[in-house]
Amino acid sequence: MTLEEEAANKETTPERLREMAFQSHEIDMIIARNSKTPQDVLKKLAESENNEIRKTVTTNPNTPPEILLDLGKDFPEELLANPVFNLMLLANPNLLGDMPEETLISIIKLPDIRESFVIWALNHRRKGSVLLAIICHHVHVWNKWRKNNINTQINLRYADLSGVNLRYANLRYADLNDACLTGADLSGANLKKAYLCGTELSHVDLRGANLTDIKLDENTFEK
Repeated sequence: MTLEEEAANKETTPERLREMAFQSHEIDMIIARNSKTPQDVLKKLAESENNEIRKTVTTNPNTPPEILLDLGKDFPEELLANPVFNLMLLANPNLLGDMPEETLISIIKLPDIRESFVIWALNHRRKGSVLLAIICHHVHVWNKWRKNNINTQINLRYADLSGVNLRYANLRYADLNDACLTGADLSGANLKKAYLCGTELSHVDLRGANLTDIKLDENTFEK
C-alpha cells in the first residue's frame, strides 16, 4: 500500500495518521479529506498556510464544530455542504446566532443562499456589516422584508458605504447620519425621510432615487 492509499484508507489508525501528517502538502491534503482523521490533526491542518488544505478540512465531517465555523469565513460553500452542518444546527438551535460575524457575512454573500437564511439574519442579527451585506447582495429580499417592517429602525450611522451598490434599495427612514456614501450607487433607491445629516455624498449616484423629505444639515454639503 502506498502512502497516498494509506492516508486515504478509513482503516488507517489515528496514531498512524498522526505520524503521516505534516510531512508533505500532498499527503496532508489526503489526510484532511479522510473522515477518520483525528480532530487534533484536523485542528492543526486548519492552520495550514495552504488554502486548499484548509478548504478540504472544511469539508471533513470530523472537523470540530468551532473550527468549521471559523473556517467558514473563508470557505462558506464548503461549510454549508459539509454533511455535519445540519447536525450542528439540530444540536444547537442557536448556532446561527453564535456564528462568528465574518462567517455569517461570507454565507450571506453567497448568491444562491436560501431566502429563509437571509430573513433569519434580518430578524436576529440585523446590524452593522451583516445588515450591509444583506442590502448589497440580496436587495430583493431586503426590500420585501423592509416593506413588512417599515417601522423597524435601520441604523447605518457612521457606516462606510463608499462605492457600494445600493441600487433600488429601500432605505426609507434609515439613519445614515455621518455615513460615507462617496461614489455609492443609490440610483432608484428609496431614501424617503432618511437621515443624512453630516453624510458624505460626493460622487454618489442618485438618479431616480426618491429623496422626498430627506433630513439634511449644513454639514452634509460641507463635506
